Amino acid sequence: MSGKKAAIILMGIILLVSLLVVIALTIFYAVYEPSINQSTQSLEFISSNKKI
Repeated sequence: MSGKKAAIILMGIILLVSLLVVIALTIFYAVYEPSINQSTQSLEFISSNKKI
């Protein structure tokens, strides 16, 4: 009985962690991808000013 209970709890924890990872990744890509694109554009802008 205790082994089955432990297995069910373990499966529940694994499912919860995987859901949290998926949510965290979606938030990460939604928030940080635009800022990464902006930082690369600003770096190109700075390098173009130095060339001039």
